[in-house]
Amino acid sequence: MRGVIMILYGIYTSPFVRRIATTLKLYDLEFTNIELKTSNAAQLSELRSKNPLGRVPAFETDAGALLIDSIAILDYLDRLVGIKKSLIPSDFEQRTTVMTQIGILNGAMEKTVSAVYEIEKRPEDKIHQPWLEQLHQQTKDGMEAIDNLAMTPWINGEKMTQADVSAVVFWDAIKQVRPNDVPAIECPKLVALSERANSLSAFSETYKVRGH
Repeated sequence: MRGVIMILYGIYTSPFVRRIATTLKLYDLEFTNIELKTSNAAQLSELRSKNPLGRVPAFETDAGALLIDSIAILDYLDRLVGIKKSLIPSDFEQRTTVMTQIGILNGAMEKTVSAVYEIEKRPEDKIHQPWLEQLHQQTKDGMEAIDNLAMTPWINGEKMTQADVSAVVFWDAIKQVRPNDVPAIECPKLVALSERANSLSAFSETYKVRGH
């Protein structure tokens, strides 16, 4: 051990970075956040020294090991805190359920990221509209699927899981970037879940508005 705290690289406007930060806070794990933006050339160079893909989040353990994927980071944190505190259940069936939900949520968020890139990175006359419409529909279908199965107060009932963390940070991010002229996502349960979760400091302290 180096006697230093863990480091999370990236900015909280990235939902994948925010998911890690929120989980760290829920686990009461001490860490520092170094804000690196992929849009900043100097910061991107530093990020590539941590992650050769130049992608966030990147995470450095207190032993100096580097992890570069949010699912791998979550797995590390779960093992660090142990099964009693982990937000992913140890029970086989419950774990399978939560991991399936996280998979749907990850997919929905990734489709939104792809849609944002399609709009922001391409010249307007090069945007492939059918592909963009498909991305928006996949996001809608994924988030509404989670909303349909969600219970209260948390998605799987009385106990918060990593599915809740993922759902909240992804829902909050999607709301900020989804255009007004595409089909609305009807998720009343996720709206309530977001309000409930963001009243907790672990969520409110990591909430950032894109562009600010």
